[in-house]
Amino acid sequence: VFRPLYEKTHQILRDFSFIDEKENTVAYASHIEDRDDIVKKYFSILRNTITAHCFRALVTPRNMPCFKQALKLLIEATDRSNMSLVKGSLDIFRRMLNWAKNAVKESGPIADFFKELLGQELTSATIRACCSPHIDPGDAKASMVMMCIAEIHLHLSAIFGKEFVMFLSTQLANRSPAVRMSLPFQKYIKFCEMCVPDSRLVTKYAFTARDSLRGLIAEMRWRRRPASRT
Repeated sequence: VFRPLYEKTHQILRDFSFIDEKENTVAYASHIEDRDDIVKKYFSILRNTITAHCFRALVTPRNMPCFKQALKLLIEATDRSNMSLVKGSLDIFRRMLNWAKNAVKESGPIADFFKELLGQELTSATIRACCSPHIDPGDAKASMVMMCIAEIHLHLSAIFGKEFVMFLSTQLANRSPAVRMSLPFQKYIKFCEMCVPDSRLVTKYAFTARDSLRGLIAEMRWRRRPASRT
C-alpha cells in the first residue's frame, strides 16, 4: 500500500493547479485550503505508517526507495516557516527514534542509511530549525518544536554516544562561536551527555533540556544583535 499511496500523493501535489492565481480571491483561498488538507492527511499517513510494526515492510527492496525519499522530504519540511509543518515532521522522527535505535546498531546498507540520515542530516536540520527566525520562544507551537528538537538530540545522544554529543556541540557552536562558554550551552550539552547510553533517561530530562535549548536560542539571538550606537 505504501508505495502507490506515496507516489499518488506526490503526483497530486506536483500536478496541483489553481483555478485562480490571484491571492485575494475565494477560489485561491479554497484551493490553498484543499492543498493544505492533502498535506495534513499525507503527514497523518506517514505518522501512522512509519512505525516499528511496519518497519520491515518499509525497508523491502520495493518500498525502500519511496521510504528514503519520504524521510528526506520530511527533513526538508523542517526548514519552513509553518510551525505546524515543522512540528509534524520532527514529531515523526521523534517517534521513530524510539524504535529505530535497533536498526541503527545492525550492519548493512539499511543501518548505514539510518546512521547518515539520523546522525548527520537530521541533526543539521534540527539545528537549522531551532536557529530559524520563524521560531518565536513565546509561541505555543514553537515551544512544541523545541521540545521535539530536544528529545531528538537526547535520543541521538543515547543511540550514537559521546561522538554524537561532540558533533552536536561543534555544530551548535559553529552557529554562534561565542555561546560555547555560555551557561545554557553547557547545560544543554550536559543533558545530552547524561542520556549516553540510556535512552530511558530521555523522558526524564526532556523538559529541562527543552528549557536549556530555549535559553541557548535566546543567547544566540542576543549575541547576534547589532551593536547599539552611541
